[in-house]
Amino acid sequence: MYLTDEIIGAMLKKCGYDGWNDMWVSCEKGLRKDSNTMWDAFFDCYGKLKTVHVGDNPQSDIQRVIDRHREAFFVINPRTAFKMSAAYKDIISLADGETGTSLLLGMFINAGIFNSPFCQKMDGEPDISDYKTMGYSAFGPVFTVFGIWLNTVTQNDSFLMFLAREGYIFEDFYNRLYEKNTRLKRQTAYFLASRRAVSVAAIRSEEDVRSILAQYYRGSLSNLIKARLGIELYDDLEDRFVSMADDLDTVMNELKPYCNDILKRAEGERENYLTYIKQLGIKDNGVVVDVGYSGTIQYYLAKLLENRQSGAYLCTSANKKPEQLSCRCESLYPIKTSAEEKTNKIFKNQLFLEAVLKAPFGQLICFEEENGNVKPCYKDDRIIS
Repeated sequence: MYLTDEIIGAMLKKCGYDGWNDMWVSCEKGLRKDSNTMWDAFFDCYGKLKTVHVGDNPQSDIQRVIDRHREAFFVINPRTAFKMSAAYKDIISLADGETGTSLLLGMFINAGIFNSPFCQKMDGEPDISDYKTMGYSAFGPVFTVFGIWLNTVTQNDSFLMFLAREGYIFEDFYNRLYEKNTRLKRQTAYFLASRRAVSVAAIRSEEDVRSILAQYYRGSLSNLIKARLGIELYDDLEDRFVSMADDLDTVMNELKPYCNDILKRAEGERENYLTYIKQLGIKDNGVVVDVGYSGTIQYYLAKLLENRQSGAYLCTSANKKPEQLSCRCESLYPIKTSAEEKTNKIFKNQLFLEAVLKAPFGQLICFEEENGNVKPCYKDDRIIS
């Protein structure tokens, strides 16, 4: 060991360990455990006391002590635990001999997921039991790479609009990542949005209504028009089971007498939404930022603003809706074919990722006007007020 007892003592105290009476360090004693010289001197000094040695080397820490009929306790170290894990082959394949890669792997293995003698299950899979390790080992690296990539693809853009609700944590992470590098940092905003809020606000014609209702749906008619158009079922309409888009023509015919009401409500929501956007101070070159996947909110936002709204995502599906409007839609981990959905790790774990990123607010329904100001209206699943 090349560190002195003073340095090791400071490290131990920082980790919450204190109150020792003595410390033996090989570089200061000039002795070694593997050659038995350390053990000879140690037991000459403390041999009459009951001792137990804790170590991670099977030979010098355990066998040398057991041979003297003394107690020893073996603790597996992070590197050995990593080699024994089911993830070893996949992760070690990333090693390319570069110093930077070695440092990253070292932090991931020693300070992250394998930093415990109890870090794996019986089948060799990592056992992550606390949020800090999960954030350090899994989400931190992904978010860091995403933040760096994001700045690369938005060099000509000045405003990043982190979409609700996953953008709540994404925006905070991005600002922390670039807090000391203001030259690279973009202006940001946590942008309140949902598919329902933006799509209804973007309705300007009967064809827009038809396009929204045409998307796949199986359930009650009342829930369909409430969720998609923001209106209650009209009294003279019979509630029943519908399947979209099979029943699209029938439903559109039933809603035709109420089309003006639907368009009027959409106009009101659009005015409130545009007021909210204006208050944020978002310029024309703002970029939507989100987890993914098909860019639906970006698509409707482009229709709402009547411009080519840009978007940058962690992952996108093969069907990117904004491209139908000639909008820029980029992602760090794009899915180019439907078959790739089964292998893309971000897409496969989308529900887990969204659960981790979800903001402590309910889903946005729309913006409402109150005393000359607009305020967001949320679903009842809001966690805090």
